[in-house]
Amino acid sequence: MADQIPHNKKKILQKREEMFMKRIVKEKMLGRYEIYLRNEEKSKATISKYLCDLRKLISYANDREVTKELVHHCINIRVILVWK
Repeated sequence: MADQIPHNKKKILQKREEMFMKRIVKEKMLGRYEIYLRNEEKSKATISKYLCDLRKLISYANDREVTKELVHHCINIRVILVWK
């Protein structure tokens, strides 16, 4: 079945799989997350805060895999910047 998929679509599918496996977060994913939060009956303020924090993480990650170490480093940088 995979042989029937055009070459360019194979590349797209492979890229999506790599993103999923590597935990790369993209801006376009936030819409689904926002819907999920609304379905969970989170407040508007909570949703706004979560999405804001994720946008900052996306910007910091810059297409890198989101790992525990990257998140800790991002948090440490934010703490340092707040203290200045």
